[in-house]
Amino acid sequence: MKSFKRYINSKDSAQSFMLVIYFVLMSLCLSACSVKPDLDKNHSDMPEETIVEQKEKDANHSGQTLATNVVQDHLQPATNLYLQQQIDNPISIAKDVQNDYQQALTLMTELKWQQAQNLLEQVILKQPNLSGIYVNQAIIAKQHDKLDDTQLLLTKAIEINSFNLYAHHLQGQVYRLQGEFEKSEQSYLAALAIWPDFAEAHASMAILLELYRGRLLEAHTHYRAYLMLKPEDEEVKRWLAGLEIKIKRAGLELPKAEKVKVTQINMQSMDKKSLDVRGLGND
Repeated sequence: MKSFKRYINSKDSAQSFMLVIYFVLMSLCLSACSVKPDLDKNHSDMPEETIVEQKEKDANHSGQTLATNVVQDHLQPATNLYLQQQIDNPISIAKDVQNDYQQALTLMTELKWQQAQNLLEQVILKQPNLSGIYVNQAIIAKQHDKLDDTQLLLTKAIEINSFNLYAHHLQGQVYRLQGEFEKSEQSYLAALAIWPDFAEAHASMAILLELYRGRLLEAHTHYRAYLMLKPEDEEVKRWLAGLEIKIKRAGLELPKAEKVKVTQINMQSMDKKSLDVRGLGND
């Protein structure tokens, strides 16, 4: 995954859209400064794909233990409970629904927002209980700076499937844009509770904590967590170096830990109504 680029207008970033198998690739929206992140831009500007490839099933099905205290370690990948849900609760989706959905994603990558919205509305009429559809509608609403509408759509997605980590992550970004920094933090934590190895959520949390919450040591921990998962990202390494200068100037001691503890939820403790089956929206 290429390095995150920082710039203010997230709409411009839509030109870099790319589809991935099953889950949404994320990136950060940054300014020209490589030390101080201004905005985080991730999957919120990228359509959500939902086709599961066998290699992803194999890679994610290996973790069977849903511990309550998971230590994130790049040598021991954490279970993605969202993907696990899709594997454990599969269901076939009507071919015409799949076709409409895929066409909507293509239109989103082409920035044809209204046409994509029209197709997504058709999908909802046929299968209204698919959380990912609402996430994609939220992406479109955010592109038009309709943040209140975006929040309503994300709330709907989470009501349908509380394991949709992408809905939680995007909701955290929108809360940040609205100045609701505590709610933003809680949304990022919810996403990380579902998947402790969610690299982009760590990056979003680091930016929030550094720039908006003033919690430099915790921000350092999340930058480190991100780089454990994305060690090739030279730009984020520069951000971390800049943060370390801040920490030293503040008279604080740099954290020495190489791991970050994330409390992961137990799938069995979740409301079963939230466990909708795999499909265009349970993703």
